Amino acid sequence: TYYSDEYAVLDEQGCVHPYPQPLAIREPDRRLRLDAADLGGTVGTCPLPVGLALVSTYREGAQWQPTVLSGGRAVLALVAHTVSFRRQPAAALRALERVVATATVLDGVRGAAAEVARQILDGDRRVSAEPVAARS
Repeated sequence: TYYSDEYAVLDEQGCVHPYPQPLAIREPDRRLRLDAADLGGTVGTCPLPVGLALVSTYREGAQWQPTVLSGGRAVLALVAHTVSFRRQPAAALRALERVVATATVLDGVRGAAAEVARQILDGDRRVSAEPVAARS
């Protein structure tokens, strides 16, 4: 079920809403814009709680070995990627606080997105048992 491939639209309860723009598919020689139905998918229709959020940086050949962010660090990491934060900081902060209260937020350097997605969907998050906040 497709919600978005670019933005996560959150309400103040921290639930994500559908933002079904065409998917941007990059190929070596072109860029395609396809609807979820073109790929055999369906578009979500109702808000859902966030279960997992990733904060990642791409580096060719990197192995996905993320760490779990503490609540405070997770909010700070997500604020950096929140488009509405400058316009509506109080509402954005409330939504992010609700997200991190129940979701796991992972941070790490990743290689190919397809490989990381496969690992996550297979339940292999390769997460450090030590939260970032506990490190010196």
